[in-house]
Amino acid sequence: MNANEPRLETRLESWKEIGAYLQRDATTARRWEKEEGLPVHRHSHKTRSTVYAYRSEIDAWRAGRKVVPEPAPARPLWKVPAFALTMLLCLIMVGNGVRPVSAQQSQTITARQLWTGSGDEEASITPDGRYFATTDWTSGDLMIRDLSTNQSRRLLAKSGGWEQAAYASSPVLSPDLRQVAFQWYHNTSNDLKADLRVMPNEPGAKPRVLVANPEFGYFRASAWSRDGKSILATIWKTDRTAQLAWISATDGSVKVLKSLEWRSPNSSRSAQLSPDGRFIAYSALERSGSTNSRVYVLTADGSKEEEVVSGSGVNEAPFWSADGRRLVFTSNRSGSFGVWAVPIEKGRAAGVATLLKADIGRTDPIGLTRSGSYYYLHTQGGQDVFLANLDPDGRVRGDSSRLTDNFVGSNRSPVWSPDGKSIAFQRARLDGRGYDLVIRTLENGAERTYTEKVLPIVQVEWFADGKSLLVPTRDDQNSFSVYRLNGADGKLTKLITGPGKPESIFLSPDQKTLYRSDRPAGKIVTYDLSGGREKTVFTLPGKDGLVFRLAVSPDGRSLAFNSIERDPGNRAHEKAGLYRVGVDGAGAQALYTTAIDELNGVAGVQTWTKDGQYILFNTLTSAQGQPQQWRLMRIRAAGGRPEPAGLEGTGPFHQFAISPDGRHIAYGDGPAAVREVWVLDNALAALK
Repeated sequence: MNANEPRLETRLESWKEIGAYLQRDATTARRWEKEEGLPVHRHSHKTRSTVYAYRSEIDAWRAGRKVVPEPAPARPLWKVPAFALTMLLCLIMVGNGVRPVSAQQSQTITARQLWTGSGDEEASITPDGRYFATTDWTSGDLMIRDLSTNQSRRLLAKSGGWEQAAYASSPVLSPDLRQVAFQWYHNTSNDLKADLRVMPNEPGAKPRVLVANPEFGYFRASAWSRDGKSILATIWKTDRTAQLAWISATDGSVKVLKSLEWRSPNSSRSAQLSPDGRFIAYSALERSGSTNSRVYVLTADGSKEEEVVSGSGVNEAPFWSADGRRLVFTSNRSGSFGVWAVPIEKGRAAGVATLLKADIGRTDPIGLTRSGSYYYLHTQGGQDVFLANLDPDGRVRGDSSRLTDNFVGSNRSPVWSPDGKSIAFQRARLDGRGYDLVIRTLENGAERTYTEKVLPIVQVEWFADGKSLLVPTRDDQNSFSVYRLNGADGKLTKLITGPGKPESIFLSPDQKTLYRSDRPAGKIVTYDLSGGREKTVFTLPGKDGLVFRLAVSPDGRSLAFNSIERDPGNRAHEKAGLYRVGVDGAGAQALYTTAIDELNGVAGVQTWTKDGQYILFNTLTSAQGQPQQWRLMRIRAAGGRPEPAGLEGTGPFHQFAISPDGRHIAYGDGPAAVREVWVLDNALAALK
């Protein structure tokens, strides 16, 4: 990285500050720079030099660091008799019922990988650590894995596979293991709906619908009451507010315990019931819009609440120890993510938090068993931005090259500046909470990073001045806003605000109009940037159409998009198509129709060639439920048969952008995410 590059990140300005950030002294920091490549920069002066470092670079170094054990010092011969005497005293103490400290700490925390590819962040594990309940993503069914035999079985909550556009998630087994509660996602009209269901823990048993309320958009069952009569769940309403509630396992009646408003940090971090059934632990943002989350304990009847873990940063995913005296949670309070524990007495914090395992990385916790084994998911894989040469007719030629080697696996969604000298793209944050915006100068590789809390939700756009960008965002209330970002000082200016989440947003060539495609509504909307006036210019015929991937032609006269005609009753009858329509909504033309497995929400229109003669889009070449593979296609804007454009890749989402001169293409590519199930054995050993 260029030491002179501009950056909006607060630096560590001395060896002392660097060491403190690493929780070591300055001498150790100096040694790690020399022996292990700790990323430290220097200001050169006439007589001396000063150092500085970036937290983000240190975090990346630490995540990939291979710890080299310190050599054990040679033991002086005079200590051998002393050692023998110590061992004799230990034997005497054991014989008298006194356990020496070394024996008490014989158990150590060890991390081991269990398996790859069949885990989910909304999985659960039984308290005895034997059964692992998750979603089988090859079919959308529920799956129970017996960890004692490593055998898995489908529950057949759905028959067949993805020919039925529905799936089960968030399973949790009842205390007697006879029932499983889960969320059922299915198509209704032009949107996905969620029910909370219960079924016997037997393959092929018939599920019961407990709750099917149109006001509830999402459920996360997390625990059963001790008597098996109620289910503890987090409910997300359609306005994105969250509630903690007890749901009757008999009639589905809902008793709301706590409204979290818009403070729920992540749907995979659910509430947990204490072993005695008296308390509920959960995590939430300290306030709506904040990036800091805290851990709370609520009485099981919702009458009283205590904050037990506070402070800046991420503190989330609490799990109870078997005796109910501690909460184990994840936090980045030390600068990187680790596993921590806080003592609890009568629903209150009874001491300070203790670090159990450092540098565990960004994970999705699953649960803590009675034996103290901590299960979690780790995701491998990621996307990077690549460049390739492009012929005027939209054919890719030659080999591709990676845009940057900085933060490999964390970069996506490139877009060229108007002069073709820079590329803006999104970079995943190390804490797993969204993306930063990065502008990279192609000539010298300098990068400028914008770490505002305002996060892009779809593709950003450059304004014609080449000095500012259009950044679409979404807030906790599910409203989207569009900002103008000044590249020089990072200042954000709000332009317009509207409801919902747009599927894609593009500026007209004259920079006066914003085009937005709405996935659920099946329509294309324009906004006048000078006054914010909204106008619907096109709506798909029928009630079950979805609009994806909108792109404006270079002359500003036509729009290209892909859509899906849905059939909630039979997925095999659903169709996908590539369309062209005038910017005024007139003259809609189907350019290409195909099966939904080939062209859907993760594929479709990407861009036009510079001369406007061709439309480039990507299709899926892998079956649903399998690792995604894609192929870049081109089709004449006037219509015809699509043909391969000479580029293929892997992974779930890929954004393409053509350079202003039409000679190069930038795109995202990378392996599809692979989920690994891990366990920390003896997670509480440090507390014994």
